[in-house]
Amino acid sequence: MRGDSKLLCHTSQKDFQIHYQPVVSLETGRIDSLEALVRWQHPERGLVFPSEFLSIAEDVSMFVSIQRWILYKACCQMHQWQKKFPTEHSIAVSMNLSSADLAQSSFLLKQIHWTLQESGLADRYLKLEIPMSVILDKTEEALFMLSQFKARDVQLIVDDFDMSQTAFNYLPHLPIHMLKINRSLINQMEDNKEIFNAIQRTITKSHALGISVVAKGIERAAQVDQLRALKCDYGQGYVFSKPVNHERVPILIVHPPWEIASGDLHCSLPS
Repeated sequence: MRGDSKLLCHTSQKDFQIHYQPVVSLETGRIDSLEALVRWQHPERGLVFPSEFLSIAEDVSMFVSIQRWILYKACCQMHQWQKKFPTEHSIAVSMNLSSADLAQSSFLLKQIHWTLQESGLADRYLKLEIPMSVILDKTEEALFMLSQFKARDVQLIVDDFDMSQTAFNYLPHLPIHMLKINRSLINQMEDNKEIFNAIQRTITKSHALGISVVAKGIERAAQVDQLRALKCDYGQGYVFSKPVNHERVPILIVHPPWEIASGDLHCSLPS
């Protein structure tokens, strides 16, 4: 850990990569958005996931600069794809926020304003994801930040919605457009009737509030069929695509490895 801290202090932007994972409409099969996921090109361990280094980045005061780079790079890239594929111009890009962002919400809002102006990306094509656990832990700060972003027409997403009663109680008060159901719950829905019913309840309550629902971590076509039957709006997971680098995104846009035929969504795991 200490060695990684020292390495991280001496990294540059070229040592980071952004991979993108599509969020797919379960009704049409079209890509709704691409989630931007940062990777660190570690000199010994290869590509390292953010869960393994972002907390270190916070400790060595690099989090803000990494976050700023992800935001700018992803927005610029998304605007380029919109121009290259005009028939798919409504695809948005999403990025994750953390508890560290709550302490600098005003700065982050200014950064987003500058980035959207510089990149040319319209506000509505940027989506910001904040974990439900952060909202429950720091409710007042989270609601303040969400309200600021809502006023800009930036799309807001609650990530890893855990379907607890506490989370349900907060749902009507959150100025959000979308929520994502935790992947661990999606993975259990086929064999656990209680979880299946809870997912159904989440979708019904969310739709009543005008909130769209994304199911994360979908790995099997059978899960897609179940979620479509429950009127879940969007899906994300390996059954559609793993996170890919920017060079492979145009292939997903033009030739996605899934299709709708006879009203059913048929998915195949990409190689």
